[in-house]
Amino acid sequence: MTTTDYKVLSELPPISKESVDKCSYSSWYTTFEKYTPKSHIIKPLPEKFIEYIKQDGIYLPTNGKDSEKERSVNGKTDSDSDICWENSCMELASDDGSDKEEHPVTQRIDPLVDFPEFHLLLENKFLEINGPISPKLNWSSPKDAAWILPYNNTMLCREVNDLYLLLNASNYTMHDILTPYEDVPDREDEEGNCYELVLREWEDINPALEFRVFIACESRQILGISQRDMKTNYQFLENLKTGIQEKIEEFVETVFLKKDLFQNEKGVVIDVYVPRPFNKIWLIDVNAFSRSTDPLLFSWNELITKLGNGKSPKASVSDFDVEFRLVSKTAVGHRDHTENQMPIDIVQASIDPESLRELTYQWNEALKLQEKEDKETRDS
Repeated sequence: MTTTDYKVLSELPPISKESVDKCSYSSWYTTFEKYTPKSHIIKPLPEKFIEYIKQDGIYLPTNGKDSEKERSVNGKTDSDSDICWENSCMELASDDGSDKEEHPVTQRIDPLVDFPEFHLLLENKFLEINGPISPKLNWSSPKDAAWILPYNNTMLCREVNDLYLLLNASNYTMHDILTPYEDVPDREDEEGNCYELVLREWEDINPALEFRVFIACESRQILGISQRDMKTNYQFLENLKTGIQEKIEEFVETVFLKKDLFQNEKGVVIDVYVPRPFNKIWLIDVNAFSRSTDPLLFSWNELITKLGNGKSPKASVSDFDVEFRLVSKTAVGHRDHTENQMPIDIVQASIDPESLRELTYQWNEALKLQEKEDKETRDS
């Protein structure tokens, strides 16, 4: 197939608000609970909690327990100090003598003050689960903020402050709150959306065995299967490819499409995990068949073309030739989500007043040195 055979992106099937809502975690979790890591869904969320996530800066509870992040970065505790990212950065910006009134400090939302009951509920949930969790909102996980925690670039959370750090630092979280229906044409007023917080009991997932599956629901066709990790070539997958594809096809045919939840949708995208010994499929996520969902090793042009070439409805998944794409060469370049990351000294300064003072001093000394060098250059 040549690029001239592809349909243009404007022909992507329109998606409705209802279709997006079907992909919200609580909408499908109960149906597929047997095939999904055990999860605890909390909804609705207090408005103050939503505002807390939306506000600029990262504020952790005052006088609360130290998080693993604080202990890892600081090597000490300072439970009587406010942990305030935004105010720390503003102090750095204003320490050069500029008028501080130009940068008024916004009244922060403190979990212990503004939503104490919900904060306590979360603490009790961690005690109830009695183990680490990974969080998400209705549609997205804050994986772009995993760098902020000291757990090997994972979303593992051991306590509430870890959870707050992840949600506050994530652009994906903000997408769920601000623009969840960006692909819906003529979308309705989004006020009153029912936001939810999912605490999924921790599973140590091997990224090599995660796959994204693009499904045409009406024609019961798998449009394509893509490796989820876009950066790494796992050579052992070539020998396992056929077996994994058969398990995915079986899951889509006998489990996913057998339920009525998505039968009226043009398409849907699911993320699955196929752990050793490859005798079970875990359903990790369900995504809308829309441009905001990453097509990974495919392009939306290819997928839309395949969607239009499907056989008659009620065909079997096995009636179609499925293209299963793996990364052929390990990519050399930056890691995912590095655009959201910050230097460790900035992170340390954001949660420890003493580190902030030291960073401010070093910043001013660097400025003085630069000014001195510039003056010497001009005078020479």
